[in-house]
Amino acid sequence: MWSSSMHLMRDSAYKLGINAFADQTNEEFKAARNGLFKVQKLSKVTPFKYENVSALPSSMDWRKKGAVTPIKDQGQCGKLLLG
Repeated sequence: MWSSSMHLMRDSAYKLGINAFADQTNEEFKAARNGLFKVQKLSKVTPFKYENVSALPSSMDWRKKGAVTPIKDQGQCGKLLLG
């Protein structure tokens, strides 16, 4: 199974490797990971006010600010994990 997947993907632009999902077919992965979920509505929108927008830096590295977290295993919840 894994070798047939590797054969099909050998010309892809990304790298494949052994992980927790390597022994699953595409159909098995979809069945386990692509569940439907309800979108939660925001109860209240808080207005955001900009302060001094003329003094903004030309770029921002969010990694240096500690705002970017490592990739997480979402398990079978089917939702995107943020933060």
